[in-house]
Amino acid sequence: MEEKNEKLETAVDTEVKEETEIQASESNEKAAADSEPQKKERPVANFGLLLLAGVYLLYTGYKLCENVLKGEEGASWGFFIAGAAFLVIGAGMLFVAAKIAKQRSDAKKAAAAEEEKKHPVEPVQEPKRMTIADRAKLAGNVAEKEAQEAQDSEEQKEQENDGDQE
Repeated sequence: MEEKNEKLETAVDTEVKEETEIQASESNEKAAADSEPQKKERPVANFGLLLLAGVYLLYTGYKLCENVLKGEEGASWGFFIAGAAFLVIGAGMLFVAAKIAKQRSDAKKAAAAEEEKKHPVEPVQEPKRMTIADRAKLAGNVAEKEAQEAQDSEEQKEQENDGDQE
């Protein structure tokens, strides 16, 4: 009997260990999936600031270089080098801003295409325009129906009157 209890305890221990290992492996898989780098979309405000900063650096760099080349008082070649650096950095910022704008537009187009694949939009058919001949036929048909209805109602009245006279 003690042997059976020992066997049961070892079996239970083994099952608990296996369940723990399965749960641990599942949590490791979830952690690995969460740790994968995901591209976070930059907010529109970051794009705008990047664009404005790039334009400002281009302007400042141009003015620094222009002042040195014109020979204005207080302008030295150090300012020229700083201006050239501002021009390069500003152009880089504008390039990055343009790249981000292109990625966003491509992503929007891809999302729209994906949505189109999931839910295709059927083209709306414009109603067929009626020609004058079609309208005349329609009017003639309506007039014929009205005449037929009037004739039917007269016949019903006559039948009612004949039924009343008898």
